[in-house]
Amino acid sequence: MNTSIKRLISPHFYKLYTADKYYTFVCAKGGRSSGKSSVISIRLIQKLRTQKINILVLRKVDKTLRLSVYEQMQWAILRLGVWSEFKFTVSPLKIIYKKTGSTIFFMGTDDPQKLKSFKTAKFPITDLWFEELAEFKSELEVETVVDSIVRGRLPRGLKFTVWFSYNPPKRKSNWVNQKFAIVDKNTFIHKSDYTHNPWVGDDFTQKALLKKESNELFYRWYYLGEELGDGFAPFSNVHVEAFDKTKLRNISQGLDFGWTAPLAFTRVALEDNILYIIDEIYQRGLGLENFKNRIFEKGFNDYTIRADNEDPRSIDDLKKNGINVTKADKGKKSIGFGLDWLGSLDKIIIHPSCINVAREFLSSEWKIDKNGNEIDELDGDDHAIDSVRYACEVYQRRDLKGWFDV
Repeated sequence: MNTSIKRLISPHFYKLYTADKYYTFVCAKGGRSSGKSSVISIRLIQKLRTQKINILVLRKVDKTLRLSVYEQMQWAILRLGVWSEFKFTVSPLKIIYKKTGSTIFFMGTDDPQKLKSFKTAKFPITDLWFEELAEFKSELEVETVVDSIVRGRLPRGLKFTVWFSYNPPKRKSNWVNQKFAIVDKNTFIHKSDYTHNPWVGDDFTQKALLKKESNELFYRWYYLGEELGDGFAPFSNVHVEAFDKTKLRNISQGLDFGWTAPLAFTRVALEDNILYIIDEIYQRGLGLENFKNRIFEKGFNDYTIRADNEDPRSIDDLKKNGINVTKADKGKKSIGFGLDWLGSLDKIIIHPSCINVAREFLSSEWKIDKNGNEIDELDGDDHAIDSVRYACEVYQRRDLKGWFDV
């Protein structure tokens, strides 16, 4: 490693930076904003400048590439002060080293046919980087991608490396955590957290330390990258206690339609990273007409209700009857994101009158898959919790940036 690189990265990452010289599989895991992706991107840019090779960077979903790992590579090029040496294209996403034509390709694995037909004519692919490895469903899915890309022997002097970077899932039973619990001689494991990152801002550090005081369990997972084990409650921050409902202002509302299950409506407010559950409507077989009447009786048509978007006809019916309602976003992975967001709050304070919301939050458990592993979904009744998730979408958008790595 030359002197300029040593000045650029923290000593904690020196072994990660050079690991590809000695190992076929390089795993960088750790908490948010630990700097692991930054170090990998610098290493790969330097390899592209010194060898006649191609590199393939992968994420689970294609549309996430441009605003994440593509920009990460551009950041590395700026840090190295070599911007003029590269050409950048957006459609398709590529970064090309002008001097040799060596190229970094970016692909999502959500289009298997595109991966199968992927070929590079000029130079071989020597490095695969799986960014956000925990997005992938299984080890088999990753191995299938590797097998579809790695074909034949590399020319003399070149070596193949697979890079993995990820924030460890909470549960040790998750396949990603299991994969790297025991490693062989061809695999290098590197762990880091935000305290090792020379580029992390003071605001992030302050936010992390405040979270350590208010929700240590979440701090250990989110900021330190610890695997918390199995069997712990999804929400360690729930409290049932009375509060003055009239003083809350930052209000939102959610609705989970109930046909065979109970209809669940919740009215919430977020203040100082504390979520207050103010009121509920929770009843099986209530019907839209009766629900509408209850909303008007309670005076709850003052704020928009974010409703389950899988029932657009019911939403339209409510709108026609004067209810202030809109579709919840419910984007891809919104369940896991929403549950993690709720768990990240300093407190969730449920008013004692919301007996069904309290029951669901306090009795919630993680769902178990067919292999006996806990997954990022809740088992049992979660109708009120779903309603709370929909209501909180408006708050989550403001926090979205904080959920991406640096």
